[in-house]
Amino acid sequence: MAGDTNEGRDHDVRSTARSLGRRLRLFLRAEEGSTAIEYGLIVTFVALMLVGFLASFGDKLSGFFLSLASGIRTS
Repeated sequence: MAGDTNEGRDHDVRSTARSLGRRLRLFLRAEEGSTAIEYGLIVTFVALMLVGFLASFGDKLSGFFLSLASGIRTS
C-alpha cells in the first residue's frame, strides 16, 4: 500500500515536470515578449540620453529660448 502512494506521487511529479518543460520551451520560443523587452530597452536608452543631454546643455538651451522669446516680443 505504501508503494502505491509513492507511485502516484512519482507520476504526478513526472507529469508536472513534463508540463513545466513544455511551458518553458513555448516561453523560450515566443518572440512577443522578447520584442517588448527590446522596445523597453530602446525607450530606456533614449530617455537616459535625453536626460543626459538636458543635464549637459539645459542652461544653454534655456538661455537660447529666453533670448528667442525676448526677440519675438520686441518685434
